[in-house]
Amino acid sequence: MVERQPVELIADLGPATYAGAHGVLLRPGATLGSPGLRVAVDDSSEDQRMLAERFFAHRTAVEWVPCSPVQLREVFAQGRADTTVWNLDEVPGQLGAEVQVLPLGDELTRDLAVRHASAALIGRAQEEEGAGALAAVRDVLDLSTVTAVQGEVLRGERVPAY
Repeated sequence: MVERQPVELIADLGPATYAGAHGVLLRPGATLGSPGLRVAVDDSSEDQRMLAERFFAHRTAVEWVPCSPVQLREVFAQGRADTTVWNLDEVPGQLGAEVQVLPLGDELTRDLAVRHASAALIGRAQEEEGAGALAAVRDVLDLSTVTAVQGEVLRGERVPAY
């Protein structure tokens, strides 16, 4: 797993500003009932990791496979992972039509998915000498522009860039 750094909230951008929805993805030939299920997880995404851990919590023999979003298609194609919980906004056109998409389920969707679909701007928590940097970001940040661009991404009008 990635080393965790203390962070500070700069701005909470509100509900439905990060992802439209999450779902379960299965590579061709895999089933959720397969023994020794290998689950792709993005170690750099706390929300994706938490959703995957929660969804597969009932399974006793899960192998966690580190995987970034740009690697997922290759990891599935090579059979190194069987499934994952992923942001469905990233699926169309990127993983191929053969990848099966399943809903998370009502309980998990209600309990976690909505909370994990809110974007937040965070910065590494600083000692006193660096505290001014986060304050400067807060002062110049135009949240209306940020949320307008996010809306374009979520409606499919703009491709996100990271």
